[in-house]
Amino acid sequence: EYHLTTMLKACHDCEQMVELVTRVEQAGVRTAAPTFTLLLANAQFEGRTKDMAALQREMARRGIEPDSFTADVLSRTPEVLSRQRTAKLVRLLKAGERSRAWALFDGLLERGHADAIQYNVMMAACSTAAEKQFLEQRSTKNKLLRTRRKQRKK
Repeated sequence: EYHLTTMLKACHDCEQMVELVTRVEQAGVRTAAPTFTLLLANAQFEGRTKDMAALQREMARRGIEPDSFTADVLSRTPEVLSRQRTAKLVRLLKAGERSRAWALFDGLLERGHADAIQYNVMMAACSTAAEKQFLEQRSTKNKLLRTRRKQRKK
């Protein structure tokens, strides 16, 4: 379990984490609350609400009791998550990992969890007018900019 949680921290996203856990469980390692806490935290961070619900059901099915760390993850407010997501986008962009930053933002946008601050971070990362136009179109399509414009009118 300890080695698994260490390796989970090295994964880039939920898909990698789930693949790793599946392989480890197939090899006979029993997972416990720490593994599920990391999976829940990452699913929550990526805005994967349905995955979080499925993970919690799976914990209950296996008889795994949430611990205090799990409770901390589940009690994060939208504001805290927004700050964490924005900080991660900035770190990825500063490290030259544009594709990972775009993948994270696109996922948040698709799932309705991207906000105006993250939009502005990604807009600043655009190097061409075409990229900016594409970002604006995607954000409008996914209601981020429409919501933002409504908020400004109030």
